[in-house]
Amino acid sequence: MVKTKIGLKVWDVSYNKPGKVTLSVMEIASKDTKFGFRKKSLDEVKSLIKGKDLSMHTQTKRIFTDKNKVLRELEIVTLRAEVLACNYLGCKELIVHMKQGKLTSLEVNFFQNC
Repeated sequence: MVKTKIGLKVWDVSYNKPGKVTLSVMEIASKDTKFGFRKKSLDEVKSLIKGKDLSMHTQTKRIFTDKNKVLRELEIVTLRAEVLACNYLGCKELIVHMKQGKLTSLEVNFFQNC
């Protein structure tokens, strides 16, 4: 049986302050200005979202679609960093936007090894 959860997509992880909306489900975005891949930044975010049911929204757009090889690789590196950050923060899911159409076997392998 599926249990419905009401959550909040936040661009500012400190949004959940006293006197504001308090929800136990949050989707955070790695575009947040308080979010960074440094330990200090991640620990700050971690303290703000403690006890929440978390997911993260990637900052990448349509993985594998850019014609420029360097930009495609940059998206993969960003995605890998986000996967590691999700693990560190305890996020249960990372929301990713894939290209339309079937992935090649190389793309599937690349994605599975993030």
